Amino acid sequence: AVQVHLNGILLTKSQDYTTSSGNSVTLLDSINSGNEVLIENFSSKFILDLDGIVDSAYVAARIPNHSATTNINKFKFTTTAPQTVFTGNDDAGNSLAFDSNNIVVFMNGVNLYQGEDFTTSGGNTITLTEATDSDFELVVNNFDKYFTTQLSSIDSAYVTARIPQYGATATVDKYRFVATSNQTTFSGADADGTTLSYTAGTVQVFLNGILLTPTIDYTATNGTSITLVDPANAGFELLIYDYTKQFNINVIDISFVDSAYVQARQATADLSTIDSAYVQARQTTTDLSSYSTTSAIESRIAAFNILFGG
Repeated sequence: AVQVHLNGILLTKSQDYTTSSGNSVTLLDSINSGNEVLIENFSSKFILDLDGIVDSAYVAARIPNHSATTNINKFKFTTTAPQTVFTGNDDAGNSLAFDSNNIVVFMNGVNLYQGEDFTTSGGNTITLTEATDSDFELVVNNFDKYFTTQLSSIDSAYVTARIPQYGATATVDKYRFVATSNQTTFSGADADGTTLSYTAGTVQVFLNGILLTPTIDYTATNGTSITLVDPANAGFELLIYDYTKQFNINVIDISFVDSAYVQARQATADLSTIDSAYVQARQTTTDLSSYSTTSAIESRIAAFNILFGG
């Protein structure tokens, strides 16, 4: 769950470096003094604890399969001739699949900009604007499934509250600015008309495709502007990727939550004891007498759907 960059160029795991014990990165080729190695760890960014979610111990013990894979899906293609379309199996035999809103693409370690440098289709195909030469390397990092969801508790208060505050979509927001002469501060509408807005600590910034280092190369603290330490020349391109919405979960539109709903999503556990009476017995702050039947529950929470529940 790390990305490693050498002087701003993305390195490839196993080919350029190895990791061990969760605390060591070893480069396969030695580097000269003064070179800069940047290691970005995403492991803590995608862990969501839904606190306050029918009896936490009971449900949590019976739904262990609701922890999603905590890996960034990575694909690497090496060209053997000029090529524009990348699809199917990569160099390791993995079939390319992604969410077009949640990918970061590199060519020979340089970040490409979606829409200008490449387009996507079908969730399995990347088409470059310009053909590569032979022996070029295309790397696709797909963040779509990089989540750990922990169900710490599910009680009637959670159901009746309906949790609309968890309604963010899981996308990567992307901004592209073209610098004017000696420009250092970038804010407002970008080259595509999108107004810059981010959360500090969740962005990656690239200048002409090279990853910049926070504090050393730029500051990003106020959520509306990026300030470079050194001014950019006219025509230089600044790309900003904001991962804020990747760290939220969508909990909306539950058509019903009763024993049949839970059982349908847990094949190995008998949850027949979870019904409206069970929920009512555990509700101390809200009068659920009107929720005495499954149909009554359905009519009151027809607007919800727990996305990670199936």
